[in-house]
Amino acid sequence: EVQEEMVQTLERSRALSKEFLDLAMKDCDAFDRFMEALALPRDSEQDRETRKRSMQEALKGSTLVPMRMVELAGELAEYCLAVASRGNPNAITDAGVSALLIGAASRGASMNARINLASIEDGPFVEESLRRLDAALERTGTAVDKVLAEVSTKLPR
Repeated sequence: EVQEEMVQTLERSRALSKEFLDLAMKDCDAFDRFMEALALPRDSEQDRETRKRSMQEALKGSTLVPMRMVELAGELAEYCLAVASRGNPNAITDAGVSALLIGAASRGASMNARINLASIEDGPFVEESLRRLDAALERTGTAVDKVLAEVSTKLPR
């Protein structure tokens, strides 16, 4: 039963790894869209309005990608907990180090999302995004703390 759980954990972790790589590419694309919007002409009032609208949409796209990364980080950290709790004893510290890295990555992605949110004028979008970020960071932080606690119980003191 544990072996089956670990196989499923490995398979889902690999799928998440691919999704994170895809999100990294999407993040680059979102940044490119913002830079394109930034380069739009500003000659007339209509140009400025089009540019502003394009920049706002690009900022939203640039926020959604790292926000998704933060949300997925919680799931990945929970897989680390499964490994630390029930996996191969030789993988305990791998789970702990992975959890530490996941925690740092999720906080970094959250910062990237929040810096974009600071420039977005759509109040409801900003509020909902902040709510999602806070919930995802809480989930990740809780899982990371549990992994580290589990790992520490299995290491000599």
